[in-house]
Amino acid sequence: MHEPDKHLVLDVSAVLDLWLDEDVATNHVTRLLEIAGTGSARLWVTATILNTLDYVAVSRFKQAGIPPSDARQAVTQLIAALLERVAVLSCFGFEQQSLYQSAGDFEDAQIASSARVLKGGQVRIVSLDEEFDALGEIPVLTPEQALAWIERGPEPIHAVIPFVDLALQQTRLRL
Repeated sequence: MHEPDKHLVLDVSAVLDLWLDEDVATNHVTRLLEIAGTGSARLWVTATILNTLDYVAVSRFKQAGIPPSDARQAVTQLIAALLERVAVLSCFGFEQQSLYQSAGDFEDAQIASSARVLKGGQVRIVSLDEEFDALGEIPVLTPEQALAWIERGPEPIHAVIPFVDLALQQTRLRL
């Protein structure tokens, strides 16, 4: 099986919506996870959202009356199940300071920055947050829009590949 050309990076809001939805069967993120198993697209989460998912989900389950130890165990199982279906992106590099100085939302910036490493394919961020700050780099879709995007199939790549004149570069380096 070949590597899919479409990549979806899930935001915290999309995952929490799935976990906290009373009707998981009709949740669009459920369908995205099913599609990921077919090879039509690859799903990702960033390493930085895992602690947020853990904290928020445990808190929400406790607010719903679930005992703390049961809430912790349920969230641990949910994260384990999620990681069976998605890959984890990390954010690395030294350009982080300027990234955060220009970011309006640090969590969103971390997700967008992590998604930068997904080269050679078409990348989208999946979020329920209408104000998601993808730093102007990556399109943001709702789970429903992401499903439609995947179902459309491969898109033509219109990017121009710049010509690199190696001889000219070598000449300039020698000067």
